[in-house]
Amino acid sequence: MFFELIGPFFTRLAVKKANSPFTLSKDFKTIKEAAMKSTRSWTKFFVFSLLFLIPSVAFADLTGRWNCNDGGQYYVRQLGKEVFWYGEKSANNPSWSNVASGYADGNSIILRWADVPKGMHMQEGILILQIDNPNRFHSVKKTGGFGGSIWERP
Repeated sequence: MFFELIGPFFTRLAVKKANSPFTLSKDFKTIKEAAMKSTRSWTKFFVFSLLFLIPSVAFADLTGRWNCNDGGQYYVRQLGKEVFWYGEKSANNPSWSNVASGYADGNSIILRWADVPKGMHMQEGILILQIDNPNRFHSVKKTGGFGGSIWERP
């Protein structure tokens, strides 16, 4: 259908160009193939643009170091939809340290977290986080006495 719309344009282009390798009689199929190839190229460019060029929170990679308003640093690793982290108040003498695992679903992150024995606290719970942009997320719901609520990349 696309060729039927732009075919006359390519035909006129081929006839008007004196040095064109296309001729109307024997290369019409070649012109059609060129038009179809052009359509596929534009489709690929459009899909590529949607996935990689247009900034999107849904496709953000969360892997990296994050600072939180609880004074801690969190080291996040994302593998597809799975999300893991290790967080601590201080590397040398942390009052708390925790691990979490869960998954990203659209603009939400759902995690199960637990303190680990490097720190003094031993709590655990669930976190539901909202991704605000590729460099910031905040808590929507938290259980188990979790302290932080806003994470940002430095």
